[in-house]
Amino acid sequence: MTAKDSQTPVEPDEETEETLAETPKPKRKRRVRVIEVIDDEDLDDVLEAIEQEEEEEKPKKKPLPEVNKKEPEPSAASPLQGNPKNMAILAVILIALFASLAVWQWRTAASEASKTSDRESVSKAAAAYGDVSFNYNASNYQAQMTKAQEVMGGDLLESYKTNTVPNMGKMFTENPQINLSSKTNQVFVGNVDGKFATAVISVDINATLKAGQAPVAQPASLIRLALAKIKGKWLVTQMYASGQKDGAQNQAPLPTVPSPTPTQKPKN
Repeated sequence: MTAKDSQTPVEPDEETEETLAETPKPKRKRRVRVIEVIDDEDLDDVLEAIEQEEEEEKPKKKPLPEVNKKEPEPSAASPLQGNPKNMAILAVILIALFASLAVWQWRTAASEASKTSDRESVSKAAAAYGDVSFNYNASNYQAQMTKAQEVMGGDLLESYKTNTVPNMGKMFTENPQINLSSKTNQVFVGNVDGKFATAVISVDINATLKAGQAPVAQPASLIRLALAKIKGKWLVTQMYASGQKDGAQNQAPLPTVPSPTPTQKPKN
């Protein structure tokens, strides 16, 4: 092949022409730059518009579907929970608390029981005094004096030993017909503070002064008493007749009984 032959254009056949005719020619894009002189204020508006267009062109993120999730409630866990050492401390504190409560309840119950027991003891001592202190006759006065001294204490006991005991025998030797009896029918307990107490007794007293004579009755005689707890036992230390001031204590535990008038012999 000669150089001439190589420069000679080859004519396309019919299929090639059809293929070239069907193939669309690519469109050429032309860019045109427009330059315009604008003011600073207009430039700001243009820049804002460009930024807005760029924001609109950005793909928007689809919001995630809301899922109803319940927020876990904060657990009010104790600081001692789960710690063996703290639990042991808590157990010791609770045991000490319950022990203190039990001791307090025991002391309260013991105090109330003690007060109730003291009042009952005061009532019995006061009633015993009313039963023996005005209950004498010629046959029992010695035994009654011993019983009377067992329920007395303090100043009242000393006065009884000094004034009543020495004269009781003489009175019944000279007047064997005298018969005194007393019985406590009611006791009113006043203040009780553990060592001292007060009480009022109502005593039925009967006195026979002469043989064959009806007894003189003094029912419901009120006597005020002061008591003291001596060596664990409640004893009567003072006594006063009803309406009598404390300073005028009747130290003789016998009612005032007029001595019988002896019968006068006729003159010759």
